[in-house]
Amino acid sequence: MTHRSSNARRRVPGTVLIGLFATIAFALGASARPDEALIVISGDSKAYEEAAAACEHELEDNGYRVRRMTLSGSSGSEIPDVDPRTQVVAVGAKAAAEAAGLLPSEVSLFYCLTPAPQKLGLTSRPGTSGVAADVDVDEQVRVLVKLAPSARRVGALYRSSSDASEDSVRAIEARLPTGMKIVRVDVDQAGSVSTAIDELLEAGVDVVWTAPDPAVYNSAAVKALLLTALRRRVAVFGFSESLVRAGAAIGVSVDSEGHGEAVARLVLNRSRDEHVSCRAKVAVNAAVAERIGLDISRQALSDADVVFGR
Repeated sequence: MTHRSSNARRRVPGTVLIGLFATIAFALGASARPDEALIVISGDSKAYEEAAAACEHELEDNGYRVRRMTLSGSSGSEIPDVDPRTQVVAVGAKAAAEAAGLLPSEVSLFYCLTPAPQKLGLTSRPGTSGVAADVDVDEQVRVLVKLAPSARRVGALYRSSSDASEDSVRAIEARLPTGMKIVRVDVDQAGSVSTAIDELLEAGVDVVWTAPDPAVYNSAAVKALLLTALRRRVAVFGFSESLVRAGAAIGVSVDSEGHGEAVARLVLNRSRDEHVSCRAKVAVNAAVAERIGLDISRQALSDADVVFGR
């Protein structure tokens, strides 16, 4: 009887080896596949570009392959089909709304520079995270108190025909500290924005608080408020950096680059259903403040992120 040595090797069929090598190669290839992100930009604007560039830089520094596209504004869908593993970042409300409506639920969606994300259905869409463009009301009050500490009567315009407009005034009123009170004028009752502005300033307000409220503020309304307030030496608290540049004495604005960096961190952390806010930038128009007699401390001026007319 012939005994086969225990050290003898069993021959493995070639087809098995080929299959094994193919499996290993596929696994290696899959693990080597770079993470991908598609940044969808709502349109051409400096703020959108700053946010997109900051996000792209952060993701590429962490090994992502990033593609960009800017919506043209034409009717119909512009966002292409994407691999479910691709992380989609929407910059601005238009891109966020279109992406949320078109992308399948298995695709992770991230947004930034998007006001009122809950109204676009972003906070209820599974697998969606992002950075809201709304400056926190408590942060606005903090800045107002710091830059205009002697202000006691805070004026606000609103429209009673708009629930959102009324809600924004109620929100700021609820958070004013003791010693400050809101003075409101209803544009609907006044009959026109210009009449409402006159009524508000005649009420002896120390500062006029503004919000990105489309029911009240368009370019004509903003211009009228800034000119009238300057003539009557009343400070305006602006809701954007461009408004402060145009003539509001003080204000807050969204930090576009900060938004891009914040949404990139959400992508890198594979966040799901996480909705955050971002620190606001503080803006001062020193020339306007001096002209109307608004005394801003040297420290507050130094702490401001943007100062015009220094």
